[in-house]
Amino acid sequence: MKDLRIVKSVLICGCLFVTSILANAEEPVEKVSVAAENTSVAAEKASIDTENTSVVVAEKITETAEDAAKEQKNYAYGTVAVISGDSLTLKEVTYDEETWEEKVEEVAYKIAPDVEVDNVESIQKVKAGDKIDVEYIEKNGNKDIKYIYVYEEEEIQ
Repeated sequence: MKDLRIVKSVLICGCLFVTSILANAEEPVEKVSVAAENTSVAAEKASIDTENTSVVVAEKITETAEDAAKEQKNYAYGTVAVISGDSLTLKEVTYDEETWEEKVEEVAYKIAPDVEVDNVESIQKVKAGDKIDVEYIEKNGNKDIKYIYVYEEEEIQ
């Protein structure tokens, strides 16, 4: 029922908009009343046609929003501790929120099959000890790396 009211409100607003345009365009008033009648008929038909489909549209929008939230890009920087197959362990530098004391944590990542690499020829050239930036997506409990930038020694200093 709420969807029906929304559809009718949108169509009535459209009718008012058309009415104001026609009134300012120096057109006969008869056309405005015909447009208003056609809009109300369209509103009734639209409510019948959209009553069952609006739920599906709402579900799709919700699923898309949830998927987007799940696939939010995250970033990390650190030194490669271990790289093997499709997994990479990164030594990340973090800071204690209260004391601002530096901490080093080892964080495990999964390398996505379609990973992009920059500043090296291929993923096979990434090795332990490299300083890297990663872009990853948290999905199904994994941190899937989508992009890796490998720093050269002169960039770090």
